[in-house]
Amino acid sequence: MPGRRYEYRLSSDAKAVKPWSDIYTFTTAPADGSGYRFGFIADTGLIGRSDGLVTGTSQIISELKQDSPLFILGGGDYAYAFRDGRFSEPGGAADAFFSQMQPLFTDIPFIAQFGNHELRLREGLKHWLPRLANPPGFRDTSYSFDVGDVHFTGLLADGYNELDEKLLAWLDNDLASARDKGTQWLIVFQHEPVYGHGTSHAARPEAVDLLAPIFVKHKVDLLLTAHDQSYERTYPLAGDPGAPTIANDGTSEYQQGEGVIYAKISPSGKMSERSFGFSRLPDQLPPFIAISNDTAHHYALVDIDQTGLTYTAFSIAGDGSAKALLDSFHIQRRDISATSPIE
Repeated sequence: MPGRRYEYRLSSDAKAVKPWSDIYTFTTAPADGSGYRFGFIADTGLIGRSDGLVTGTSQIISELKQDSPLFILGGGDYAYAFRDGRFSEPGGAADAFFSQMQPLFTDIPFIAQFGNHELRLREGLKHWLPRLANPPGFRDTSYSFDVGDVHFTGLLADGYNELDEKLLAWLDNDLASARDKGTQWLIVFQHEPVYGHGTSHAARPEAVDLLAPIFVKHKVDLLLTAHDQSYERTYPLAGDPGAPTIANDGTSEYQQGEGVIYAKISPSGKMSERSFGFSRLPDQLPPFIAISNDTAHHYALVDIDQTGLTYTAFSIAGDGSAKALLDSFHIQRRDISATSPIE
């Protein structure tokens, strides 16, 4: 039933000393889809790595627990088994990820998209798909779902795989179908950034050339990405994605339909194995980047209500100090059918 809090327990072997787990809870979405919050994390890593690169994950778990989102979207690169060294089998690293995330995932649904570390570097989808219950979709890896009047599209774009014609056609049709039925909000989440300028994993030109025109065409409201271990968020962008037009140069208040906002939110706990730190940004970023940070870990919350969409991003230093508000903006809800196309 919508808008309800449920209790559940997990069972084990009847002969076990403790055949039942503790009681956990989860809450379903409200009937009209309004008044809920979701979170976004990516690039988490496993606590206790010998190289000391995982410094923010524990605190992000604690913070999200207090934030109480209805569900959490994952942007990929979770276990990083490749250089961890503690696991003889990648599946063990995947299980360790779920064990460390248990304080969140027992009460808050986790909907995962995949990154390059779930597809290669000793790991593979065979280690992840059986442990998840994502919605059905294209090739079992790209999918979409609705919560109230928001359409979420999880796109497999990991920074290495070719963005082939069939995948792009699926994305185009998925977003078109959502708009055709009058969906208010379109949110896409994927691993690979479309606009990203860090030294570890800068965005590749194909992402702008092939993905951004589809997002502009269908008036996607928000794109959530990761991969490059630093934070960058654009203004609402319109026009040619190769030379985008800043539709609104404010940093906190926007109108729905003005343009696509691209947010690269990384890392959520683990620093780069390339730089052995955060992914440094150049001193001079393109003028369409509204907010940036390359000195901390990051996660984001999005609140949906009748007034619109409110986005908030936090920075966590990784030294135990309190989190800091990094970025916040509100997109005022408008009648999408009445807005002019984004040019």
